Amino acid sequence: MVDKRSKRRPLDRIAALLAQAETWTVTLPTMRAIRLIEIENLTEREERLLRLAEELGLDPGSSAAFQDHVRVYLALVFASWAADPAHTKTTRTAALYSAVALATSSGENLREVMGLNEKLRALSRDERDRELGMTALRVAGGNRHGALRALESVLARLEETSDEGEETAARAHA
Repeated sequence: MVDKRSKRRPLDRIAALLAQAETWTVTLPTMRAIRLIEIENLTEREERLLRLAEELGLDPGSSAAFQDHVRVYLALVFASWAADPAHTKTTRTAALYSAVALATSSGENLREVMGLNEKLRALSRDERDRELGMTALRVAGGNRHGALRALESVLARLEETSDEGEETAARAHA
């Protein structure tokens, strides 16, 4: 039997999960960030992680304790996109933003066990956005103090840069 969810675009599937999680403080900013991501296909690992997140996140019988797992699974998908040099700079930065944002509302032990902290530490070395890299490093180290404020600043800059890029591209095609 083919799962109908897997036929939908990855970002639509993630948006459906985020819409179910209205209580997460990072839901709305992450929804803003995923509008900047251009992804059509998933690797096998990304597909497995997204399916696990869907199984837990879309199941009305799933306990609130498993919502932490959903955030970590999604953050791992975003981290994978952020690490892939085949994606545009905007996609990679918005994906890293999303991974860090979801990590801020996830338990430190679960992040460590599932390898998310390691991925955030590795991605923090990327110079695409110094403030975002430093925030990723702090969150991976267990220090979430001020992370949401820093992330808001990063997202505003990213959206502004993306808007300018779209305007430049539109003028080039005119």
